Amino acid sequence: MSSTFPAFQLLLVLSVTLIIGLPVLVWLFMRGARDRGANLWFAAVACNAMALILVGYWGRFSAEAAVLFVLAVGLGIESMRWELERPAIPWRLAAAAWIAYAAFQLWLQAQGLRMSVGYTINLTLLVLGDAWLLLLLWRVSRCHDSRGLLIVAVGIGIVLLPNGFRLFQAFMEGGGPEAFSGSPATNVAVVLVTLVSVLHVVGYGGFVVEKLHRRQLARELAEARAIERQRVAERHTQELQALVQQRDEMILLNSRFSAVSNLALYNSAIVHEISQPLQALISILDRMSLRDTDPTGQQSAGVQNALTMVNKMAATLTTLRTLMAGHQAPMEPVTWDEILDELLPILQTQARRQNVRLERQTLLPSGAVVKVNRVLLQRVIFNVVTNAFESLCGNDAKDRQEGLILLTTKQVQEHGMTYAVLRVQDNGPGLPAGLALKPGLALQTTKDNGLGVGLSFAQMIVESWHGELLAYNDLTSADHGAIVEIRLPLVPNT
Repeated sequence: MSSTFPAFQLLLVLSVTLIIGLPVLVWLFMRGARDRGANLWFAAVACNAMALILVGYWGRFSAEAAVLFVLAVGLGIESMRWELERPAIPWRLAAAAWIAYAAFQLWLQAQGLRMSVGYTINLTLLVLGDAWLLLLLWRVSRCHDSRGLLIVAVGIGIVLLPNGFRLFQAFMEGGGPEAFSGSPATNVAVVLVTLVSVLHVVGYGGFVVEKLHRRQLARELAEARAIERQRVAERHTQELQALVQQRDEMILLNSRFSAVSNLALYNSAIVHEISQPLQALISILDRMSLRDTDPTGQQSAGVQNALTMVNKMAATLTTLRTLMAGHQAPMEPVTWDEILDELLPILQTQARRQNVRLERQTLLPSGAVVKVNRVLLQRVIFNVVTNAFESLCGNDAKDRQEGLILLTTKQVQEHGMTYAVLRVQDNGPGLPAGLALKPGLALQTTKDNGLGVGLSFAQMIVESWHGELLAYNDLTSADHGAIVEIRLPLVPNT
């Protein structure tokens, strides 16, 4: 390089330092984020820097520098084409074309035509290449919504305008001037080249940061969608499991209804077959009571109790026959005391036989009346108390000192209504897990081999009287026994 212009030499050194140092820093910063487009772009930056170094070292636009400038533009175009997902140019064809162009420029330089014909051809290729690159940068910036590539496009535009002017001047004058004439125009050209190189590197680095940010957002969006799909899948799985459970319950319910339907047929036959012998038994007991009457007119207590029990059985059969015929059982106003007075002798006998203590507690005001069918209410109570007896005689009751069943009558206010309640409480093991007596739930059982007919029949009868049958475990005492409540609406006083 000539030393005629030391100030220019200093400017050139600073320019080369920026052109080389800044790309290296950005390249190192992009470690781990370099794709094929980045490799091609920084290869173009490296070719451009090498061409500028050659221009500065030799003090003229040599054929080598001209070829490297053209290669830099070509690599930049291929980088943007890759960003647009265009088919790659075959590298063998590109390499052959570049080698042919380099040989042609070297031949022109040997013939002394480098700064005339060679200069004009080189500027033409650079102007056309920069225009194509500018178009690709605009498309990529729109596709990726990138501001960094707009900065690069500004740099290309800064180069394109003076190159276009120099090309026009070359056509008019038949060639170009020496690279370094020491004129202000040359100094401005060096500053512009340096500025453009900085814009190329910084702008493309910003584009890479934008791509990384978009990829991060895309990954987060994909993860969010995956989580949402997993939640939807789990929700669908839960819904499917609920449907399967409902299907299984319906299948079980249908099988139990079939069993109940078959039982209804057998019950009808049984009621018919028992009715005639029962009537005969009532007649025999009537004759026995007349024969065993003492002179004072008092009948035998044993015969009288037997006759009472048989009459109850006959009343029960009559009520069952009415229900099977589809008619409503007759209802009458009764009190809890009346019903319990009739049932307690039978229940006490069973309690003594099973070594269970049966106690009665009355908290209901006297005169409280409910309207029910007497026989059906007795069957409901008998069914509930029998279940309590069975729970106290199970395996879990072996360690208990004494079984206890407490019958309590009381009055409660709930749902805006007044109920007369019979509460049956035992100190047994309690109800099995999962059993719940609620309105609308049928065919539930506390026995492993039960059909649930007893509880369901009792619940159906109580609800037909606008009452409630509730069952739950006592969690307030140490025994944790079961509690069953029969709630019937009180008849208003007239």
